[in-house]
Amino acid sequence: MILDFAMLGLITLLLWRGYSGGFLWAVTGPIAFVIATLAALLYYNVTKNVMVALIIGLLGPFLLQWFLIFLFRSFGFIKSDNKEPSALSSAAGAFVTISWGLLWVLPVVFFLTLMPPV
Repeated sequence: MILDFAMLGLITLLLWRGYSGGFLWAVTGPIAFVIATLAALLYYNVTKNVMVALIIGLLGPFLLQWFLIFLFRSFGFIKSDNKEPSALSSAAGAFVTISWGLLWVLPVVFFLTLMPPV
């Protein structure tokens, strides 16, 4: 019951976040994650330094997302004023955000259901 309400709250939060940000804002997260993960793997394969590869993998997505948003705002793809994105961009942003968020949450929920009761 508590897990159901937590999932409902999470889905609502993800929908609102994606809808209010728009498509380009929502897609920067997955793109940044993939690029940072590939960079960390490539760095580790070349240098075999686990600590630096871990730092790239953990901090890279955040820094790359900020950089991508900065680039998109600089070129005018994302409006820097407080105007809402178009309805199509908002719907696509909500879809991308909820898909990306649930991709991370559903495995956790699955393993929580497999745990024995306390």
